[in-house]
Amino acid sequence: MNRRSFLASAAGSAIAAPAQTRIGAVVTAYYRNSHADVFLGNMLRGFHWEGKRHESELKIAAMYLAQAPANDIGREQAASHGIPMKPTVAEALVPGIQGVALIGEHGDYPMNEKGQKLYPRYELMEQIVNAYRATGRSLPMFVDKHLSVEWKKAKQMFDWSRELRFPLIAGTSLTLTWRRPALELELESPVKRAVGYC
Repeated sequence: MNRRSFLASAAGSAIAAPAQTRIGAVVTAYYRNSHADVFLGNMLRGFHWEGKRHESELKIAAMYLAQAPANDIGREQAASHGIPMKPTVAEALVPGIQGVALIGEHGDYPMNEKGQKLYPRYELMEQIVNAYRATGRSLPMFVDKHLSVEWKKAKQMFDWSRELRFPLIAGTSLTLTWRRPALELELESPVKRAVGYC
């Protein structure tokens, strides 16, 4: 038994809930089942794990939303959870936050000649980095999906994190997907090739 579980199980003790880590959210578009909804929605609504409901240990302190399409729920979600919507990226990095989530997926953006949608992850991160420089405070950052479709921009994003010495991680909010057609492999089955598409 660790210290936390011991204290939580102590009879008759009034234990306050752990303080939530406050983050700023920088989002391109937020609608039902979008990456913003999957990632930020679990912070706002809580989530289920091992058959139990959990409250998130992360709290969105402020949000910048680049686009609001007809099916937008970002503004409504922010209002219903008391999250201030900010008109600029820099203003979404409110005093007291301890990290930044950059969800640069979805929205109306141009395509390149390869058919890749040019989400402005680089441009949004540049605004975040400029705010870090202005305040003299660099914070950990999560970038949903990859950094950029352009190597030069992706390298620059990485270099900013090294220059300003902030932890940077990029990955997907989609932690589970389904096989179509359905396929179950025996444990340790040899697999020669696999393709993932979402």
